[in-house]
Amino acid sequence: MTQLRDLTGQTFGRLVATKRAPNHGRRTMWECLCECGNVTTVHMDSLVARLTESCGCLRKEVTAERSITHGATIGRKDTKEYKSWTGCKDRCFNPNSEKYYRYGGRGIIVCERWVNDFAAFLSDMGMCPKGLTLERVNLNGNYEPLNCIWADSHTQARNRSDNVWLEHNGRKMILFDWAKELGINPKRLHALIQYKNKTLQEVINEQ
Repeated sequence: MTQLRDLTGQTFGRLVATKRAPNHGRRTMWECLCECGNVTTVHMDSLVARLTESCGCLRKEVTAERSITHGATIGRKDTKEYKSWTGCKDRCFNPNSEKYYRYGGRGIIVCERWVNDFAAFLSDMGMCPKGLTLERVNLNGNYEPLNCIWADSHTQARNRSDNVWLEHNGRKMILFDWAKELGINPKRLHALIQYKNKTLQEVINEQ
């Protein structure tokens, strides 16, 4: 038989034993207050052995997190949010990634809150709107809540560290913006400038 003892005020995980409760058969029961605010009754042996450490909220949270992580794969196809999460980690921590030199190679990392917790990433960023992708506001900053947004391709292009700047008639803009203004595909303009050795004026004259 379990020796009766006073557990009043003792903490067991998220539970604080507050007072004895009526026995359940021969089992000694304790009324406990959970961190979440719920009051629950727990068998004393379960408390002492740390078999019960919450009113049930802890299990729900763990189950929800697992559901979110596993739910990120639909029909064995990763969702856009999950791909963004794994992609930024690959760029920062995988030396074999083709983009590592621009990220991990420059000391950029994924913050501690996100690196091993997709649920935290999704909670902070929310679902990715259609047509947007994960972007850092400060190119020299890390992947973290205050430095990341869902951005469109135009914002992404303007924020690249390897942008080509072109100046014409006193105006200086990145190649992407000139292409948009001239109605030219950015890749075509890049090829004309970089590989055909065309000046921006020559490109404009040909339009």
